[in-house]
Amino acid sequence: MKISKEIDKILKTLNNNGFEAYIVGGFVRDMCLGKCANDYDIATNALPDDIHFLFDKCIDTGIKHGTVTVVMNSIHAEITTYRSDGEYINHRKPEKVEFTSSLKEDLKRRDFTINALAYNNEIIDLFGGIDDIKNKIIRTVGSADKRFNEDALRMLRAIRFSCSIGFSIDANVKNAIKENAHLIEFVSKERIKTEFDKIVLSDYTENLKEIKNLSFFNFIFPNLQIAIDNDVSFDLISKAKKDTAVRYTLLFKLANTANPKDFLDKYKFSNKEKEEIISLVNLISINDLNDEISIKKVLSKTDKALFEKSLYIKKLLGIDVLKTEEIYLKIKDDPCHISDLKISGKDIEQLGISGKKISDTLLFLNECVIKDKSQNTKEKLLNIVNKHLK
Repeated sequence: MKISKEIDKILKTLNNNGFEAYIVGGFVRDMCLGKCANDYDIATNALPDDIHFLFDKCIDTGIKHGTVTVVMNSIHAEITTYRSDGEYINHRKPEKVEFTSSLKEDLKRRDFTINALAYNNEIIDLFGGIDDIKNKIIRTVGSADKRFNEDALRMLRAIRFSCSIGFSIDANVKNAIKENAHLIEFVSKERIKTEFDKIVLSDYTENLKEIKNLSFFNFIFPNLQIAIDNDVSFDLISKAKKDTAVRYTLLFKLANTANPKDFLDKYKFSNKEKEEIISLVNLISINDLNDEISIKKVLSKTDKALFEKSLYIKKLLGIDVLKTEEIYLKIKDDPCHISDLKISGKDIEQLGISGKKISDTLLFLNECVIKDKSQNTKEKLLNIVNKHLK
């Protein structure tokens, strides 16, 4: 495995001072998968005080759990003391953690075998993670039922890994998801959204079929579960460009969700995300954009980038937009927005118009320009106001 010179130096510094140290987790998994990996997590039997003593620049990023980030040049490496977890509370987090001197104890608390690999000159595989990578299967470290009872988020992570690396979910893991699906209600909405984002942006969204008949998403997104159980193909999502709004719009369309606002609100999407996704959902539902005026009217209420994304999504869905695209390319630089008008609210105010009537006047003028772009001069627009609106 190719690791940076900084990480190599960190490992050697710990080893040369009598400590064990291994790269663990996602870096090792991704390197075994032939993927580029730059996220370094190091596990060691050194204590946080030892790490502070050995390295010049340290940040206590998770000192309560034994994690210190060592900064070396541009590399940030999280170094965590081997630990074992105590009893979990609320099906989410351990009540306490205890430091241990055993790598095995540290690795056996992890969620999946493919994430329980360690590396320092050679791969340490205590739970069959390499075989599972070869066989493209997701299994838990130990009992799946126990792992999901400890931390309910792991169920969603199993689905996310299936979609992101294209692995099947082990039958025992599926059964445990089915039995413990209700526990997802103990997981914060923010963490669920984080995993959902990764699923939507993954390369193998067709693997959502892995949870058919498990009723898992009934507790998160019932429309999605219904679509999965009805064999809707979600491979379109992973075929789309990795644009969050585009992919979520496809997800809502495939899950037959006409109004995604409740979902977006529940899982605390940002206002910007909500606005873009809802706009795209609405735009792809508009039909018969086959003339200049109808397209310009739509453009007057949105922006060109969103309109172009909506055409892209429609094409993915097999909707014929050829005529719409031809017309759009011809008129996309024409004035469509109030901001394109060669007249301002101040100009209208100077004509003795005030209050809400100013915005009404601008809307009317924009309609005139949409119908005839030659009207978009200050002189002509003032004439329209004087003739029709004063």
